[in-house]
Amino acid sequence: MVATIEGGGAGKVIKVLYKIPEKVRDGVEEITLDMANFMGKMIRSRFQKANRFMDRFLVQKRFYDALQEIRIVHKWNAINEETNTIENSKAEGKDMSANPNYTIMVFSLIV
Repeated sequence: MVATIEGGGAGKVIKVLYKIPEKVRDGVEEITLDMANFMGKMIRSRFQKANRFMDRFLVQKRFYDALQEIRIVHKWNAINEETNTIENSKAEGKDMSANPNYTIMVFSLIV
């Protein structure tokens, strides 16, 4: 049996789970879950005989997405800092191209 339930939220998932007869639920051997806290509790109560596994690929994707958000924030902060430095230098009459001390470099490192 494979079930993909559109949308999140416990309410939708619970409604679908309650439609599955107990005999069918008892035959389920393995369930792969995402990381939502409510999922583990619901599945444990409705599929008592099934082994439960967290989807590690989903965990990795969420980690990568969070890391990407951090990278974007740092990138925009560096761009804004560089823009402010250039604008301030222009206002003060400084030529940034002639002075290597004003070079700003942005690095992103993903491990």
